Amino acid sequence: MLDKIDKCFFVSLIIMLINIVIIFVLTVGIPIIHINDLFKISNYIVNIIVLFILPICIVTQIIVLSIKITSKNKILKDWVIILLNFLSILFFGLITTCLISSLMNPLI
Repeated sequence: MLDKIDKCFFVSLIIMLINIVIIFVLTVGIPIIHINDLFKISNYIVNIIVLFILPICIVTQIIVLSIKITSKNKILKDWVIILLNFLSILFFGLITTCLISSLMNPLI
């Protein structure tokens, strides 16, 4: 079954799921962390996730997008993957920017 699935699509799907879970947890967790300053260790963990892991996932999506764009003999499935990757890069980039700005200034 995995032979028929494109590896680029599989990688981008896994990264999108990781991004969705991380973003959901962080949007719930960042306001709680800013209210309670007792969780200093969790604050550092959130900073590491937002500043390093999410951008790495976005860069991986950009690499998958560039691989799909430069590949030859594109079929409809490849164009769907390209569109999906492009939209996910825009969406997750916007969300990551909002999370980074909320870490920098919790009053926003």
